[in-house]
Amino acid sequence: GRGSVLEDTLKNWSQYKQDCMKRLEDERGLLT
Repeated sequence: GRGSVLEDTLKNWSQYKQDCMKRLEDERGLLT
């Protein structure tokens, strides 16, 4: 039902956030 869709969205969101954080860290590493 809708619950699973919401769970998938949250999972994708946390994964997306993790990727963004990693990218920011990588860019910071390149700048330093």
